[in-house]
Amino acid sequence: MDDSAQNINLKPEPQHLLQHEFSVIAFLDYLSTRPFDLLYQEKVIEQYQNRILGELVSVRSEIRDSWVDNKVEDSVTKILAQAEQIARENGFNQSIRRQSMKLLLPLMIGFFVLSFAVILFVDIPPDLFWITYVIYAALLIVICFVPRYVNQRLLKRWQNLSTEKSPLLQKNAVEPLENLQRFVQFLIDDIRKICTVNKLDLANYRLMLFNNNYKNVKVLQEQFRKGVKFYIMELLPGDVGAESKAMPPSEKAFDEDFERSKP
Repeated sequence: MDDSAQNINLKPEPQHLLQHEFSVIAFLDYLSTRPFDLLYQEKVIEQYQNRILGELVSVRSEIRDSWVDNKVEDSVTKILAQAEQIARENGFNQSIRRQSMKLLLPLMIGFFVLSFAVILFVDIPPDLFWITYVIYAALLIVICFVPRYVNQRLLKRWQNLSTEKSPLLQKNAVEPLENLQRFVQFLIDDIRKICTVNKLDLANYRLMLFNNNYKNVKVLQEQFRKGVKFYIMELLPGDVGAESKAMPPSEKAFDEDFERSKP
């Protein structure tokens, strides 16, 4: 056994390292393919960078060296900065949730104040008291439907932004995106090496990625969810260096895997 094989130490928790590598692969692949989805998600980015990726990099020198060589931390920052610049130019300077609250809060407060002012301070004749029920009904409509309408409009605008401006981002952030993809490829090969050295069955592991241009993997299925294409892949054994190749899509859904892989 060569030195590189001897350095692959999975003990005392063999699956812990692999879980971290799979998590980082899913995160960086998602970031490099759909960066707008992770924009303004500071807690998610911090969790992956400081906890999962940071712990993984500290475990083995080979991973740390690849992380440094591919400037992973700097690449993540540059990709998100490019995405944020594009988003700001198109009217999004904060997350959809915060932007929705910013729009809805003054509207809701104003409507509530006006409605209760009419009910409490306006002298409504007894024969017109039914007007108060109309106001209550209007309040109910506002509470139920206006937030949903505003959120749907913002979400649609955001989805259009992501679809239309992704090519521009890909053009402006070529080097950082390539750095992340090289690091993901390194982790894919590292997992194959770990499984081979420790005689772990590769059939027990699956990848769900949004980019199918990696080597040493085989695309088993192509799936769509909410208009987003993703691939179910298996790792190729040994030193096989075949390019990923798509198989006909299956009708079986991978909803749970999809949700787990999303940051």
